[in-house]
Amino acid sequence: MARKLLLLGAMLIMALVLFAGCGGNKYNAVILDDFFVGFNEEFLRTTFGVENEPENSDEWWGDDDGADGWWNYDYNGKKLIRNQTLIIKDQSSADIAFDYFPSDFDFEKEMLLFCFFAESSQWIEPPSSYKIKNMRIDGSSLKFTIEVKAQASSAEGRFNQRCKIIKIEKLDITAAQFEKRTRK
Repeated sequence: MARKLLLLGAMLIMALVLFAGCGGNKYNAVILDDFFVGFNEEFLRTTFGVENEPENSDEWWGDDDGADGWWNYDYNGKKLIRNQTLIIKDQSSADIAFDYFPSDFDFEKEMLLFCFFAESSQWIEPPSSYKIKNMRIDGSSLKFTIEVKAQASSAEGRFNQRCKIIKIEKLDITAAQFEKRTRK
């Protein structure tokens, strides 16, 4: 009987290790919420097509009851970037993309992914509301999900620009694609 329990326990531990390895963070990816960089405006415009809101363009709508509408431009009047990723693998790329970049980042071992997405107004639950899920390499592309824990708000439908910065071990990839999933 003891032998059966020991064997069952060993099988359970192996199953847990296997399960954790399948969904785990095998590329040491971490979302950096305290990492400050200053994007170069010209770089954003040429890379992502960010443009100022056209004059006399009113993307806002509402009804007579004062209900919230939505807009297609961020708070500073620039067009939103939707689900796009920027890969920074070396210091020279960082120097082109940013007016300011911390000098102590180790590009020999790590790289950065900047994940831009437009997110509707919601009550985001702190502190670690954003999680990285299902990371895998498909050819030369890294694919993953950014999961956010949030609750709908009365202003749902308004969109804000978000950029999540992910530090990850240096990978031999040329592209990264992600989807954003909200869980409540």
